[in-house]
Amino acid sequence: MAKQAALRELEAEDIEDIRQRLKEFVRPFQEVLVREEQRRHLAAYVEGRLLPLQRRTGEPIATQSGVKARPLQHFVGQGKWADEAVREVMADLIAEKMGSRRGVLILDASGIQKYGDDSVGVQRQWCGRLGKEERCQVGEFLAYASQGSVALVDARLYLPKGWAEDAQRRDKCQVPAEVEFRTGWQLALEMVKGLGQRVPHAWVVGDDSYGRPCALRDGLHEAGERYVLEVPGKAKVRRVRGGGWTTAKGWADSLPAGAWAAYSGDGEHPFQLKPPTRCATSFTPPPVPENSRSSRTWPQEHRTRGCAREATRAGVHCVRGAHSTCSGDAHAGRACPA
Repeated sequence: MAKQAALRELEAEDIEDIRQRLKEFVRPFQEVLVREEQRRHLAAYVEGRLLPLQRRTGEPIATQSGVKARPLQHFVGQGKWADEAVREVMADLIAEKMGSRRGVLILDASGIQKYGDDSVGVQRQWCGRLGKEERCQVGEFLAYASQGSVALVDARLYLPKGWAEDAQRRDKCQVPAEVEFRTGWQLALEMVKGLGQRVPHAWVVGDDSYGRPCALRDGLHEAGERYVLEVPGKAKVRRVRGGGWTTAKGWADSLPAGAWAAYSGDGEHPFQLKPPTRCATSFTPPPVPENSRSSRTWPQEHRTRGCAREATRAGVHCVRGAHSTCSGDAHAGRACPA
């Protein structure tokens, strides 16, 4: 992998042709739109989102761009155009510009605080950005990290069950009839198996909200994905080759000290994992890039086909291998038995 260019201050010549470059960037997206006015609205809206406006919403953008507000607002909110096709273009551009076989797909959710009642999916729920329960919308996101850069590949709005079953609210907010209730991990798996396949990658990673549901790990395994997912230290696991149930933390702590080797990459602020990161895998881990900003500890000799784990802080991460055996309840979306 080529070394990253040294960081420097942004200079005037770096942005002198930025408007033209923006037009060139938008052009592939315009090509999937059927009508000419849709193409104009797309260009105006994208540029408007980058303008130094106090509010970068439809009406201020239209005023600044010299176009009528209502048609632009209709294009963004109710216009009929192929959202999936636009997302595919974005994924293909990401693969072209920063694709690498050692890329990583990142699963994450984020909440956006809302004060009204009419935003689709809004209710009092956990808002990660605020670190507490609050009235918000929640989105599931799929990002791609490669060659020192990160880009958003796909996103899904989480529609709570109460919303999904409320015909009146769905009709008022124009929720499409085909949209049904999906848990966060189900949306995540759909994105990995969808647009995630358009970008080359070696791993799928996520926190414990994705590591807890056994069905998600099963789905990734069945799709041939290698993954690193956090699970609680108290989660019950057992080796596929046999043996009784134990906790993930107990399993990791039982491995001999000589089974581990540490790999540290260069970086201005490399992070250290305490206790050391641990994995037991049925495959040989890939080498760590020279310019990696992370520290990793991988097992050298202790290899099983059991659930591979990576312990950090109070939790343990699952890595692809045969996964822990869980009850039917877990496959319905609940966590492994604790």
